[in-house]
Amino acid sequence: MHPLATAYEDSTSSCRPGIISVVILVAVQSWSQFVIPFILIDDAALYPVSVGVVNLQSTQAQITTHYLAAGSIMSIIPVIILFLLLQRYIVGALTTGAVKG
Repeated sequence: MHPLATAYEDSTSSCRPGIISVVILVAVQSWSQFVIPFILIDDAALYPVSVGVVNLQSTQAQITTHYLAAGSIMSIIPVIILFLLLQRYIVGALTTGAVKG
């Protein structure tokens, strides 16, 4: 194997858990954006999930708590699936910096 290919494999294998952890954190943060889209977006079709869940709250005519609960659960399912699929990389990133020696 070429020396540059070996160096690339060594560096990416040690950086991969950290990079994947950053990707997960950025994905979760962008998934839960609320204030800026709530203020700036006028079209309801373009709202992110968090703003859509807030729109499920009760109105003066009726209380729709069950819709809010269902929307909240449905909005968190992709984040849980992402965590479960990439869990080993998160643990790897946390233990990489904690191992001494």
